[in-house]
Amino acid sequence: DDAESKAALDTLRKELTGKNVGLQVSTTEATFADKYLKDVANVHEYKTTDEHDLDLMAGRIDVAFADTTYFLGTLAKPDAKDLEFVGPQFKGGPILGPGIGAAFRKTDKDLQDIYNKALKAALDDGSVSKYSMQWFKIDITK
Repeated sequence: DDAESKAALDTLRKELTGKNVGLQVSTTEATFADKYLKDVANVHEYKTTDEHDLDLMAGRIDVAFADTTYFLGTLAKPDAKDLEFVGPQFKGGPILGPGIGAAFRKTDKDLQDIYNKALKAALDDGSVSKYSMQWFKIDITK
């Protein structure tokens, strides 16, 4: 909700006015598009990200929205040679939230404690950063 985010959103809305935007149904991207883009862009919802990728590569949509880590994997595929990852990365706020999490049954306190300790250790020793760079080409800890 800061000024920089609002300016990026205004620019995005201007750039996507009248464009065909693809995204997977029932995702945070769909919620984001419903709130910020549906009045300026033609939003197309797909059952899977593979479906919007096919339409993007075929030119039936102009842009697709999905998680950054998903697109980095997609862009590594040979048939995606004509695609590129561009634009601002929106994070946080009431729609996109702080990130992903893990859920445990309330009765699994021991498992929750083990998970939290292991995750903290992996964050503290740099393992999460190292492997996210190796697998996703971005540091997901930032």
